Formats: sequence, C-alpha cells, structure tokens
Amino acid sequence: MKNISMLILCFFVSANVFAQGIDSVQKDTSKRTSIVDARPIDKSVKPLVVVDGQIYTRSLERINPEDILEVSILKGTEAGKIYGSKGINGVVIITTKRYATIQYEKKFSAFSKEYKHYVDSLKSDDQQVTYVINGEFVAGKNRNDETSQLYNIPEEKIEGVVFKENPWYNGLPSKKYLLIIASKK
Repeated sequence: MKNISMLILCFFVSANVFAQGIDSVQKDTSKRTSIVDARPIDKSVKPLVVVDGQIYTRSLERINPEDILEVSILKGTEAGKIYGSKGINGVVIITTKRYATIQYEKKFSAFSKEYKHYVDSLKSDDQQVTYVINGEFVAGKNRNDETSQLYNIPEEKIEGVVFKENPWYNGLPSKKYLLIIASKK
C-alpha cells in the first residue's frame, strides 16, 4: 500500500509541476529524493495517464507497483505531438512487465518463425532463452533490466534474428535456447 501511495503522490506532484508551466523540480542526489516547489494554478489539472499504450481512466491504485517496468513523463510540445490536446497537461506513461515482454516477443517473432513457434507453444514463457544483441549477452542487474533492454530495441534497427538451440546447454544455469539479434547501431 505504501508503494501505491508513493506512486500516486508522484503523479500528483507531476501534475502540479505541469500546471506551473515551468520546471521547478530540483534533484537532491545525496538523499535520492525530489524537492518540489509546486503551487498549482488549477488543482483540477491532471496529466493524461497511459498504461501499456492505452489511455487509462481508472484509479491508479488498481495498478500493482510490482507489475510496472517503466514510468516515463512527457510534457510540453513532445506530449502534444504524440497525444494532441489530451496531452496538454503532460503525459504519464506506464509500461508493465507483461506488456513489454509481449511486445518484444511480437517484434522478434516477425523476424523468426522458429522463435514465433517457440513463444506461441509456451504462451510467452521465454525463461529458457538467452538473448544476444550484436554478439553481446543481454544482461542486467535483474530480469527487469533485461526486459527493458529487449523492449526498447526499435524494430526498424533490427537487421535479423536467429533462434536456435544453445550449443553449450548442459542444464542449469545455462538456458536451452539462444535468440541472436543483429541490429543497426
């Protein structure tokens, strides 16, 4: 509950900053907190919330913080270009882990029938796949980092994808399959 309350507080702070028309958020990097001098002009001004590519009108408390992969904030002309008048007060974009996984699996499936068959047969369980991008293993501090790296590869940068059995597979801790991605830099 504490995490949800904190998430909601962040959204309201964002709305207040958007309402001011200028940035007055200062980062105190020594304590990893944000200090905000925000006095909203209009307390009813709220940013547009987009979850997994869809405008979200429900209560933010319905979103489990553990399901969130990324949160992005768009404001000003950037928000207006993408969301038009709906984004005039800024846009909070939330991407869930599940959505990101489905999106990168669709993206890579378009390049490899073998990978598509694998993903379809296991209902998006890619836990036995090691991902390699331009000769380097995708590795992060945790699974979320890996998911984020794979999700954020622009499709137009992908030159090719090869899905095959891992020739070094010998059980744990290695994974049974490799997905090798070649991309433009």
